[in-house]
Amino acid sequence: MEVIPVPRVKRPTGEGALAYPNYATTHSKLFLWNLTAYRLVLYLDADLLPLRALSPLFHREIDVIGAVPDISLPDHFNSALMLLRPNAPQLDQLLQLASSLEPYDGGDQGLLNEFFNNNSAWYQSGSPNRFGLEFNLPVVLSRLHRSSWLRTLPRVQVGEERARLFGPS
Repeated sequence: MEVIPVPRVKRPTGEGALAYPNYATTHSKLFLWNLTAYRLVLYLDADLLPLRALSPLFHREIDVIGAVPDISLPDHFNSALMLLRPNAPQLDQLLQLASSLEPYDGGDQGLLNEFFNNNSAWYQSGSPNRFGLEFNLPVVLSRLHRSSWLRTLPRVQVGEERARLFGPS
């Protein structure tokens, strides 16, 4: 394991950013694209808890990014777990977009979905870039769709830490 410091990237200001003050530094995640010494990078937010080996993800044929659909916006991916191909020119493009776009959520997820909307097969049905909920099972699903939560639990690879600690509510 290697810890690589990254610069803090301030989020844009505006309505979306004000709604989510905890997203103050999520744009620093953009520097994942600068890790060009690696073929693929697997990123997990700090509140995710791997329950099984994640090495099978590295055998997927992704184009530029692989992720789980967001349960509230299934045509968008959730940026809490991403498998990506580092690409320095894309970092430059992402930083440029970050300086001019106010994402729908005030954080990195809206920015990344806006950027990759026309640049990734993730948005195509049946794409290997789309990971199942077992790779990022959100705790909110236990309240919104309890039967889906219970059916998915036996296959879970990664869950939110609070979900694993407290179980379905």
